Amino acid sequence: MTNRSYLRPFASGVLAANAIPHAYVAAMGATYLTPRRGRDSGSTINALWSAVNLAAALALTGPCPAKGPRARRAFTAGAATFAVWALAWEWRTKPRD
Repeated sequence: MTNRSYLRPFASGVLAANAIPHAYVAAMGATYLTPRRGRDSGSTINALWSAVNLAAALALTGPCPAKGPRARRAFTAGAATFAVWALAWEWRTKPRD
């Protein structure tokens, strides 16, 4: 695999990781930030956004993304990058007590 070929599994990891909190919020019936409706996006919009992210992740890597250890590491790095960004975003935007 060339260095450019790691971009697809990395992006897939980011998108798959982004699908998780939106699916959780949709299942809980709460509101959460989406690009489509902003901070007050309801559970239906979050469910749709989660599905879009998951579909895009699958489209980038196919149904079986395990195409060797390097591709798996790139996928994991993408998911970890998203997790760090999401945590930093939550810390930055949550009001302090």
